[in-house]
Amino acid sequence: MLVYKSGFDIYHCMYRVLRLIKNCPNQSIDYDRVRIFDYFYAFPYQAEKIRFVQNSGYKKNDFKLPKNKYFSIQDDKQLFFELAGVVDSAVRCLAACGELDISYLKQGRLKIDCEKIHLEPRQYGSCELAGVRSKLVQLFSTCFYDLPLSGKNGLKARTGLMVDKYDA
Repeated sequence: MLVYKSGFDIYHCMYRVLRLIKNCPNQSIDYDRVRIFDYFYAFPYQAEKIRFVQNSGYKKNDFKLPKNKYFSIQDDKQLFFELAGVVDSAVRCLAACGELDISYLKQGRLKIDCEKIHLEPRQYGSCELAGVRSKLVQLFSTCFYDLPLSGKNGLKARTGLMVDKYDA
């Protein structure tokens, strides 16, 4: 049986990355933030595991979706690291096409030229799923954009996907 997982589709990953960057201040964001965002956008059923910032206006219930045994994930971190190659390939492809500024990419940041990109958000899947995905874009382009990546209350610790204790 052939099963399609949009999380492992490089072209869908390019769309996810561009959608996030386009909604961020200055159309620029750290590479690690993009990886974390991409995981939750590709697998929105995992978003309720995020530890949210107090007084941010977001709650776990905002991201709650009906349980589905086919979307359960055994090991979040393993899947996150498997997606690293997909995100890296998508970012390199966008840089090769001229959509991303290569000088920023060398610094570990992604920046686009908004004049070139025209994204029309398409709704696919259920309305509940589309609603959660649009809330995730808002969350990562506003509240989580300003969070430090490292530290006890940083983005890596809040999502539990990346280890931050070895960061300098």
